[in-house]
Amino acid sequence: MANIRVMVSGSGYMGREVLSAVMREDGMEPVGVLEKFSTGDTISLPDGSGTVPLSQDADALVASVKPDVIVDFSSHNATRSVLEQAVAQRKPIVLGTTGHAADEKKKLLALAAQVPCVWAGNFSVGVNLLFALTRRASAVLGASVDVNQPLVEVVDPGALDIVFTVTPAEAARVKANAGVTLSAGQK
Repeated sequence: MANIRVMVSGSGYMGREVLSAVMREDGMEPVGVLEKFSTGDTISLPDGSGTVPLSQDADALVASVKPDVIVDFSSHNATRSVLEQAVAQRKPIVLGTTGHAADEKKKLLALAAQVPCVWAGNFSVGVNLLFALTRRASAVLGASVDVNQPLVEVVDPGALDIVFTVTPAEAARVKANAGVTLSAGQK
């Protein structure tokens, strides 16, 4: 069976991590990188084993490298053009880009529905576990508690434990892909 040909959009930290992950997987092959700020025609692979084509032009890059899938971890400003190219070429796409305004994301989701698409604002297992646990806690607590009464969990006051203080109303507002701010308090 032939390798899955992966084109990556974005060459920043996450783009490089995606390239590294693709290279570690048997049956996957990085074939090109789309980068708005590219200055050359190729980019070195993270492990130093070679280079792949690098371009600012999504149309030209997709036409030349013929990817099986596009992975976008670039900028919210680039998502539309990358997604439009995926739709035009009927290529599956994985979107990990964040920062879209709500109205723009709604339009992008309608566009993404035209091709196989995975879109997650955060691919971190830990963060997604926190989202799921918060939704579950909110569902269990329901309306049976005062929504303004903070919930405080301390297992052992003498131990070095994390103390969470959040109201059920705050917990209910936590949604997937939403930011969560954690701050350190005093004991």
